Amino acid sequence: MGAYCCVWAFGGGLLDEDQRIIFSNYFKNFGKIKYPAGHVYDYYSNQESVKWEKWADSVKELTNYSPDVPITEVTVPTQETVRTISLMKSFVEVGHYPMLIGYAGCGKTQICKGMLKDINFDKYTSMTINFNYFTDAKNLQDMLEKPLKRQGKVFAPPGNKRLIYYLDDMNMPCSDEYDTQTAIELLRQNADYSHWFDR
Repeated sequence: MGAYCCVWAFGGGLLDEDQRIIFSNYFKNFGKIKYPAGHVYDYYSNQESVKWEKWADSVKELTNYSPDVPITEVTVPTQETVRTISLMKSFVEVGHYPMLIGYAGCGKTQICKGMLKDINFDKYTSMTINFNYFTDAKNLQDMLEKPLKRQGKVFAPPGNKRLIYYLDDMNMPCSDEYDTQTAIELLRQNADYSHWFDR
């Protein structure tokens, strides 16, 4: 499991296939861990069987697709989408914030939507917030607080569920005169201190 974590901690941010091949070759020769043939990115550590298994083997066929459903509502299972959704779920389950980066149109939004459809609805609920040019800290805070209810001295989502905020197009807010984006600063404050101040 440690080797699997190291692969994604040190090599997960490599987007270029050539860079991933170089990293994979280096990592396979680095330690005493025996990897199967192929790239280190092609395998995950199955905790039940304690063996390396291929991501490609966990891709399920898209069987319940209906032509009436808009294609924007469908996440096509591929090795990349299954792998990314699995990694994102691992982050969410331990209370960390996954952030997908990539070029426009590469499927970040669809992968996030796919993950949110596949979460444990007994444990989690979700809310989507789309950023735009005019999103500032006050607008964002109002949107973040909207689904929360007061429970004693704290605000929380209804019931015993944890709320997952899906924030789309975080790069869109305009910069202010100090070259900062106040909406991003509010998120940073929450990530650093696990709260924000009441207005």
